[in-house]
Amino acid sequence: MLLFCSLGVVLIGLAALAYLIGLLAWQIDMQMKSGAWIALPAGLAFVDRAALQGGNLAPVLAFIPQLDSTWTTHDVVWRVLSQLHIGLIPGLVGFGVMTVGISSLLRQRTLIRIHKERRKAPVQRLDKHRREAKPVSDDRRREPFIGAGEVATNADRRAA
Repeated sequence: MLLFCSLGVVLIGLAALAYLIGLLAWQIDMQMKSGAWIALPAGLAFVDRAALQGGNLAPVLAFIPQLDSTWTTHDVVWRVLSQLHIGLIPGLVGFGVMTVGISSLLRQRTLIRIHKERRKAPVQRLDKHRREAKPVSDDRRREPFIGAGEVATNADRRAA
């Protein structure tokens, strides 16, 4: 069950990484068609959409999230957002999530393999011992018998 959970984490990370790849593919496609690179800064998520509807960004606006602009009040934050690609943050988060999922997937696969080997080990050891067992030879050794086989005839068995 944990193996499927790890696989799900990998797929979630892959989806976030696919967002970055899709935006970059769209930018490359638009550069091939129009000859100009269309920038997609992270600041687009905080801009009013009405002003962008008629421009070159219209086909991709549906894939850009609309966020509250109160985060961009600081000048340094706005400068960073205007330089950073909009798909980079989800891409990095997706890469990290995918790395954790792959690590967990490999660990679960190893644990399953170890568990299967441990389950087979007692049966294999028993088979190995049966094959290596030598026939019992009569070498005049006797094992001690513990039990009520021989009873002394002169034993005094009176109760005190």
